[in-house]
This record gives sequence, C-alpha cells and structure tokens, in this order.
Amino acid sequence: MAKKSRPRLTATRRERTGRKSDVRRLRRTGMIPGSIFGHGDPETITFSERALSDFLHHHSAGAILDIDVEGSVTPALIREVDRHPLTGHVIHLGVQRVNLQEVVRATLPIMFTGEESLVGENLVSQHQMSELEVHGKAELLPEALTVDLSGCTAGQMIRVKDLPLPKGLETRLDPETVVVIITLPTVSPDVAAALDAEEAAHLAAAAGTEEEKETESGTEAVAQEE
Repeated sequence: MAKKSRPRLTATRRERTGRKSDVRRLRRTGMIPGSIFGHGDPETITFSERALSDFLHHHSAGAILDIDVEGSVTPALIREVDRHPLTGHVIHLGVQRVNLQEVVRATLPIMFTGEESLVGENLVSQHQMSELEVHGKAELLPEALTVDLSGCTAGQMIRVKDLPLPKGLETRLDPETVVVIITLPTVSPDVAAALDAEEAAHLAAAAGTEEEKETESGTEAVAQEE
C-alpha cells in the first residue's frame, strides 16, 4: 500500500529566553514563534510567517502533518493557534508530536460542497455545526469531513450519523445531532416589516395619483359644460 502523503510544515529551533522583546523582534522579521512537545523534550521553534499563512490557508489545523525541524521530520498535530485579537494574524503555534498508531483526539472541520445547486433550486443551507471532535488512531485522521449538499431537498437534515467519518474514528456526540438543515429562504421580521411599509407607501402613492386624475377629469368636464 502506498504511503499516505501528508502536508509538511518546516520550522527552525530557537533559544528560549522568556523575554517578550525577543518575541516581538522575531515577529518583526517575519517569523512566528512556536513550540513542539510530546514524545520527547519540548522545544521552542519558529516558522516563516508567509509559509505558515500559506499552510493554514490550504490545510486544516486538525489534520496530521509532518513537522520538519531542521531536517528532523515527525508526524504531528497542531494543538494551539493563537491569533492577534485585532488583526487575526497568527502570533504563536503549538504543535504536538504523535505516534501514528496512538489514539488521539482531534477537531476536524466540516466542509460543505454542492451549495451552488441549492441556489438554483431556491434553497438555502443553515449550518448548525462547523467542526466535529473525534478520537481514534492518528493515522486515520482526514484533513476535513466533506458533506455534499447537491440533490438535497427542502426540510432535509444532515445529522452527525450521516457524516463521512472514516472507519476507526469515533465521536462522543449524539449521532442525531443536526449538522445542517436545508430550507426555503426566509425573511426576517424587520425586513418583512420594511417591505410591507414600502408596499403600503407605493399603494398610497398610486391611490393618490388615481385620485388626482379623477379630480382633473371632473374639472375638465365642468369646464366643457360651461
């Protein structure tokens, strides 16, 4: 069986100083501080901000990856993604080394496809969940759980038991928990009230115009009789 390829993230070791000024200086040079732990001594490491941003853009933080620390490669899970509260930029990354045969817990994102077909049928999807916590052997973890919504009908619900969870992975969540609901479009009370008011204004304006026309017609008739 061919070896399953995994995304790879490269890091370099750094000296732990404990000084915030060193961390700020590191970030100013385009590097992001991080740490790696589990199955060995913990280490402080750094990532290229550009490479890390690209990695997180294309890969799920919940999936197994290969972490390459100066040529030493090991399977790992991203456990902590700390972001700046204002900018949302990653400011620290925590990574855990794993044995592919050990049982781990991970949070997998739920990805939805086929939603464009719902638009064509004048339907909308209401997402109740965006991720699912699972446990099982590390080697079984997918990058995401993909749900295809094409062909769904109004009133249809996708539940946890319907998710494409790989054999060997389990979740403690109730299998009847709703993940997404397919419905007809609805209008909020505020929008409905605004639309009703606009329609009433149009009707009033139309009635006023008709009344003006009738008045003008009556005036013209009187003028002709005189």
